[in-house]
Amino acid sequence: MKTMLFLTPELPFPAQSGGKLKSLKLLEHLSKNFDVTLCCALKQDDEMHLAAFRKAMPRVRCITDPVAIDRNVTNLARSYITSQPVDIFRTYSRLLREIVAVIAEDFNVIFLDYYGVGQCLPKNYNGTVVYHSHNAYFQHVGALQQNLN
Repeated sequence: MKTMLFLTPELPFPAQSGGKLKSLKLLEHLSKNFDVTLCCALKQDDEMHLAAFRKAMPRVRCITDPVAIDRNVTNLARSYITSQPVDIFRTYSRLLREIVAVIAEDFNVIFLDYYGVGQCLPKNYNGTVVYHSHNAYFQHVGALQQNLN
């Protein structure tokens, strides 16, 4: 079976928003045709839902890292100082980026579920990359393309 690394900015469970519902349904479908590993930051109360997610999605392996960068004015200013969109700034995990760099070549496909996770994609990855945007984030695709070059 082909392998897929599914990168998303937060645990898509429970599906309490349109983005999480879309991501969860994608994972359900893709796990029927791929050996899927989910890689995501754990935000807010995601950690307390991780066991339930694993029970609901037993075929999906998980790689996670708690990331506690709140949505506030201070972090918005920090994102401006670092020239990063706030969504990318708030999702950054050095650990996840390092793990993905080590394991990326083990996967036939890396699925980027939202532009904010493009920062984890290794520049030297030679497999197939699929980018899916939840909304019309066409202006942020430039940041993703810059990371890929």
